[in-house]
Amino acid sequence: MTAIARYTKNAPFHIRRSLSRGLASEAFNQAEIDDGDMAALLVMSFNMTKNLANRRRVAHRMKRLPGVISVKRFGDGLSAILRTRREMILNDTEGEHFREQILMYTLVTFERTKKGMDFGMKRVSFSRHALERLVQRTDCALYDLLGQVDQEAISILNAQWPDNDEERSYQKATPDGVWAGHYDRSLAGNQWPLRYRTEEDRLIPTFSARTFLSVEEMNPIAWLNWQSDDTLQMAS
Repeated sequence: MTAIARYTKNAPFHIRRSLSRGLASEAFNQAEIDDGDMAALLVMSFNMTKNLANRRRVAHRMKRLPGVISVKRFGDGLSAILRTRREMILNDTEGEHFREQILMYTLVTFERTKKGMDFGMKRVSFSRHALERLVQRTDCALYDLLGQVDQEAISILNAQWPDNDEERSYQKATPDGVWAGHYDRSLAGNQWPLRYRTEEDRLIPTFSARTFLSVEEMNPIAWLNWQSDDTLQMAS
């Protein structure tokens, strides 16, 4: 641990490359131990009212649930981010393409209405490959990788997402660079205690981070686009 700590910010590339797979595996193992339960989170939200003291009590209880990394006020309700380790199955009209283990983060908003509870959801997922590239291509700390990815997920889920889905898309990362992936939709769990107005409501907007690109790996125009230059378009 002492040797790793010494290289926290200035580790040579060969050190980062050697440690990246192990650090990514450790993050996935830690997430499995603290795996979130969406059904439990949703059931707990049913106790929420518009009373401020009540919301504070419910928020405190939510924070104690496994996998919950953030709970905040949202209008007259609450929002929570739940982390789970899951297997992602990529499907399209031609059928199944591949499966892989991912870290899934789901932002859930809870608001009490006259008819009951209203929920909203969006998601971001990270592949093991994306975590490995984060370690290799940045000066991130070589410990608590899961905690660092938690903060990346919070940032992405709180960011403004584009309205249109592109085959290749990007989200700004905290280190210099971007998360490269794509926007699609993932299914709500069959075991969740929810009723849906339509089948379309079962589909949750999702950004899947497939890899991490540092400034060196990006087209210069693409990177400049992240510097708030509206005259330039995203390129890859």
